[in-house]
Amino acid sequence: MERRHFLKLTGSSLLATSSILVSGCSAFGGLEVSSVDADTTALGNIEVLVVVENTANSSQDGELTTQVDVQGGDTYTQGEEITVPGESENSYRHTHDLSLSESLSADSFDYSASVE
Repeated sequence: MERRHFLKLTGSSLLATSSILVSGCSAFGGLEVSSVDADTTALGNIEVLVVVENTANSSQDGELTTQVDVQGGDTYTQGEEITVPGESENSYRHTHDLSLSESLSADSFDYSASVE
């Protein structure tokens, strides 16, 4: 009986979460990060390459934010206002200028991108 109760609660939670996610799509204007990749430059900085897709029919504006977290070091964040035409995608490149000491050891880092 306890197990059924847990499954019912989990199912309800998933349904509620799905509803929030679906309703959240329109709040973000149809902008979605469709791919994100990163590479180090010759100077040891990190470039985050992002493709943002607009699934809406009309042009949409948003704030694109990329973040690089150097393991054992600092976290770098960069943002920009973007506009993506309806039913298309744009590519963006954010170069994160690491400190000299971290640029020498930046082979271990995490990166992410989001649009709101």
